Amino acid sequence: MKKFIFIFLFLCCTFFLYAQNSDGTSKRIADLKQELASAKDDTTKLPLLSQLFFQYLFSYPDSSLPYVQQEIILAEQIKSDIKLAYAYGDYAAFFKMIGDYPKALQLYHEALKLAEKSKDLLAIADIYSNIAALNADRGDFETAILYHMKAKSLMEEHWPPLKKFSPLPRQIGDDVIWKYAFIVEFLAQTYEKFALIP
Repeated sequence: MKKFIFIFLFLCCTFFLYAQNSDGTSKRIADLKQELASAKDDTTKLPLLSQLFFQYLFSYPDSSLPYVQQEIILAEQIKSDIKLAYAYGDYAAFFKMIGDYPKALQLYHEALKLAEKSKDLLAIADIYSNIAALNADRGDFETAILYHMKAKSLMEEHWPPLKKFSPLPRQIGDDVIWKYAFIVEFLAQTYEKFALIP
């Protein structure tokens, strides 16, 4: 009887949390759509389209597609290599989500070319990390480790205090610190997966 009550309470809590999360996601989507509708310029619309894309991607991938396609069109219209690189990265995430790894990899490499052209080091490191994660998902851990190491090395080369990792000076910036921590964590996870291969 206690087991039944525990299971019942667990299921009720799970349903309650799911319902709250769904309501929060729906509200966030509605807010983003309203912001997008009132946005005056394309540079304001781009991050909103990206956020809408990711709000839909994990629950309704097909519904996310129009937002990333609009993001690509706007990035092309304003002729921004870095904005287009981020848009291609988002588009690659869509293909990764639906399991089309070759298409995702092609788009990540297109994004990488654009990020390198614009010399945005944080974007380059981010794309390296995404290519690494995609290869890890495919089971190609050697390539995944290679790209994680490229991302880690790039960041350490251009932000030397990262090599010490603790304590990090605040002048580096939270975005750089967060990206570096993300890369190091996923590198460790990839090594663990690689070690499990017989």
